Amino acid sequence: MASRRGTDIESAIVTETPPVAVSLPTRSTYYLLDDFNHHHQHAVLSEGTPSCIRYSSTHRLLRESHNVKFLLERCRTTCSGFHKKGPKTWRSEQLLLDELESEWLRQFYVQGKAHYDSLWPAWSSFISQCWKYWVQLEERT
Repeated sequence: MASRRGTDIESAIVTETPPVAVSLPTRSTYYLLDDFNHHHQHAVLSEGTPSCIRYSSTHRLLRESHNVKFLLERCRTTCSGFHKKGPKTWRSEQLLLDELESEWLRQFYVQGKAHYDSLWPAWSSFISQCWKYWVQLEERT
């Protein structure tokens, strides 16, 4: 079916977005234009020894739903409602699974062993709970 602009939906879908890797000199700053930060995942990775200091910040307002305790409560509520069925329920479970995996678990591990070693004592309980819910949601699919 053609849209108002004269193109069909299939031709408008971007099936693969290549990753962008940019090497910046020490003490560099970057800015993500327009709504790039809202629609694209990004991470700042630092090479070097564990003593290397890495500063990275994303300046945006944090919504209440963007903290781990809120996420874990959503997971608990969703997993306790597994007796419910239907497309609307399945879609919300899939969106939660995607958020859990992409925005929490992958982001924790992608920065390497030094990052893991320094933050695991504080985050072990939260990340372990995330994995528990990830397994339950993944088995549901």
